[in-house]
Amino acid sequence: MYEGYPYLHIQCSKPAEFVPVPDWYFNVEYLREQERGYDFREDLYVPGYFEVPIRKGESIILSASTSEINPAGLKQKFIRESKKRIPRNNFKNCLLNSAQQFFIHRKDELDIIAGYPWFGVWGRDTFIALPGLTLALGHPDACRRVLDSQVKKMKGGLFPNIEGSSGHAFNSVDAPLWFIWAVQQYAAHVKSPADVWSRYHKYILEILTAYRDGTEFNIRMEHNGLIRAGQEGKALTWMDAVVHDGPVTPRIGMNVEINALWYNAIMFYLDLAEQAGHFDKVAEWADLPGKIAESFLAEFWDDDKEYLADTINGDDKDWSIRPNQVFAVSLPFSPLTNEIKKAVLDILENELLTPRGLRTLSPRNPEYKGVYQGTQEERDRAY
Repeated sequence: MYEGYPYLHIQCSKPAEFVPVPDWYFNVEYLREQERGYDFREDLYVPGYFEVPIRKGESIILSASTSEINPAGLKQKFIRESKKRIPRNNFKNCLLNSAQQFFIHRKDELDIIAGYPWFGVWGRDTFIALPGLTLALGHPDACRRVLDSQVKKMKGGLFPNIEGSSGHAFNSVDAPLWFIWAVQQYAAHVKSPADVWSRYHKYILEILTAYRDGTEFNIRMEHNGLIRAGQEGKALTWMDAVVHDGPVTPRIGMNVEINALWYNAIMFYLDLAEQAGHFDKVAEWADLPGKIAESFLAEFWDDDKEYLADTINGDDKDWSIRPNQVFAVSLPFSPLTNEIKKAVLDILENELLTPRGLRTLSPRNPEYKGVYQGTQEERDRAY
């Protein structure tokens, strides 16, 4: 095709005649890509076609690869490979198939890719998806291998938000707290607190200490026990769309889901220490959850509004109804009473719930954009 392209070997499991009819189609236009503001022209090359006789009920295996194979072995190779696959013949099997597609094996590491075709390994996505892709399928060893692969990349109590060949970006305030949550899920599954403590307590402590004392991107604990984070031009939470003039939703300050995760992380650390018989080693953290819970309610909850603020920056409170507050309800340890949890769920159900999941903003908010379309910037501002 072009210089630098590898050869493509197209082979059949029985003798076939190749009919060369080479055609170049120049500047084929993809209208959807044009609407999205991407490169939308591409040259397409058709080398020709194969002709092969086939009997009723017969199967022919076609192989396309950058390496050549003996055609006589194609059918056996296909049968061996197909036996390894889960048949996509019902909903559960389709989910099982999908769950296997995101694992990347590299030397002694096991990673989870965030999505195809563009995304690589993202810390936040890895930890959120990990229990469902491993523990739910009865694969605790795979869960442990991913956790062990990730801790090698930790720096200053932070995990890479996005991994890149030229270096990692650590601009994620929630990834370390989601790591602790993933360990929490692993611990509940394997029911071996001493082993989990031995493997992961030093990493959990490194994260908690970094957040308490301060680390990059102004991530630090305030005097009231809550976590504040953020700096101009950086988006540290999962709402990380950035356009030419900066983050679409900056969220500098104290974020509701970050502090829910922070409370859960410390509670789990104390709980794990007690179960593993090491509670005497974590005494310095024992009084903090009560302080966090008291401050969380005082800062984020409003009796009249009956829901939680999204972000607090000094005297500024963002009362936009967003889904981030759901984590204060759903995490294993919560600073909320059952009555407040019910009120939060009610507002989320009334304002955000759709058959496809939760909206990221209430439609009653003037900033709400109900359609995801247009150029890259228009779509980023919508999503």
